[in-house]
Amino acid sequence: TEYLDADFWSFSSEKVIMQRFCQRARDRKTDMIITASDEAFYTLFSSGDSLPYQVPVVFFGIKYPDKELIASLPNVCGFTANPDISPTERSDMCD
Repeated sequence: TEYLDADFWSFSSEKVIMQRFCQRARDRKTDMIITASDEAFYTLFSSGDSLPYQVPVVFFGIKYPDKELIASLPNVCGFTANPDISPTERSDMCD
């Protein structure tokens, strides 16, 4: 488990920290990433590391989802902080 203290670091520092998290995850042969906030999710995909494109990523707690970004990532699924999910959408999530 890694914790990104987004309230303390600048965004550029967060990206460096996330790259380190990804390298440690790669060294441990991590097979899934779970993020629990907007900051963690968007920093993960902004860090420039390839790991989040190679393993499944599950998110929750995103208050401001970038639906286009999420839809463009076939290995990503999860729930927003305030989901408005129809029965059809619910069956499609996290297949």
